[in-house]
Amino acid sequence: MGIKIGIVGIIIFFMFSLLSYGGTDQDTLQKEYANQAEKLGFPAGRKVLILHADDIGMCEEANMAVIPYLENQQIQSASVMMPCEYSDEFMEWYKANADYDIGLHLTLTSEWQTWRWSTVADKDLVPSLLNSDEFMWHSVAEVVQNAKPEEVEKEIRAQIEKALSLGVKPTHLDTHMGTLYHIDAFSKIFMDIAEEYQIPALIFDLSNDSIIQKFEDRGIPITDYFIARCNDYSMPKLDDFEYIPGGNSYEEFRDNFFEVVTSLNPGIAEIIFHPSVESDKLKEITDSWQQRVWEAQLFADQEVIDFLREEQIIFTSWKELMERLFNYVNKDDETCADNTPCYPTIQEAIDAASSGATTIKITEGSYDEALTLSSSKDLTLQGGWDSTFTSQPSTTTVNSLTISNGSITVENLVIQ
Repeated sequence: MGIKIGIVGIIIFFMFSLLSYGGTDQDTLQKEYANQAEKLGFPAGRKVLILHADDIGMCEEANMAVIPYLENQQIQSASVMMPCEYSDEFMEWYKANADYDIGLHLTLTSEWQTWRWSTVADKDLVPSLLNSDEFMWHSVAEVVQNAKPEEVEKEIRAQIEKALSLGVKPTHLDTHMGTLYHIDAFSKIFMDIAEEYQIPALIFDLSNDSIIQKFEDRGIPITDYFIARCNDYSMPKLDDFEYIPGGNSYEEFRDNFFEVVTSLNPGIAEIIFHPSVESDKLKEITDSWQQRVWEAQLFADQEVIDFLREEQIIFTSWKELMERLFNYVNKDDETCADNTPCYPTIQEAIDAASSGATTIKITEGSYDEALTLSSSKDLTLQGGWDSTFTSQPSTTTVNSLTISNGSITVENLVIQ
């Protein structure tokens, strides 16, 4: 049930599962946003960028390249291949440096000829994910042809649980070689698990036809189901993604990066790359070693640093996107079961919310608060959450709600 009400004043004695209030200056129930960046409260018309390193843990050279990038704040994010030999080593570093933005590069392929890996899950539980040598399939096409969706789910869960068992919580999930986008059964698992674990996945706003075209240009068919599931997806979404085209020299490669950034439209974009330090072993693993070595130089290059500053790029991370989209409230637990940002009162969460669309998740029970919203924010107050914020078994009670500007949608909330 959704109800549009224009209101300035105090609402009393309502119990409902879903009700919406908008200030008298609101013409519509929900604000229209030009892109996902504006929805999350970033300034209008600006490019918001995540520089993201993939394939961490694949080899020691990848780990060696990404750590100084992160420590020097020259990139914002990276993701780890948990089936690979050097993933545990990197996760030990992450455990000691937990403020960084580190996700999982969910892996179902083992593409190199001489550098191979198998599954995290017991091989007997996921035989359709393995070739005759008991390694993961070389190509996405082989995964699509052979892998059973229920075994894909087992392996994805095993990779997430392995990270959690090492004492770290990934900040995001993405998909090695785009495998999990290729058929609806896989993409459903990807998004369902992201929402279950409350770890955001690399999902896009597909209202822009150019993003659909990018997927299709990479051989990924976009179905009506995929579009609908992305629309319904409840966690942060990006507006765009890019890779850096190769070049015949480092200077040409760097110029290609400049062109990629210049061509971006306003919104949140992720530029994906695969940095590694040069070594004989890297040259044995992949013919793309030169590009990976250049990618390990690029973001420490002063010309690149100056260019990004001149372009007035706003940098963000998956952690920040989650913090802009969700606030958590628990008056009895100052950590909110390790969810951030965490507040002891609902009003503090309202005041701290970004100027875009924010959902405030509140634990069940009674809060002795008279809530007010006087700024132009687009908020959802979700009451009735359990202490771990994994289910909504009940309701939350507050004394009153006063709205003089902005709009609020409330769920499982009692105003008395």
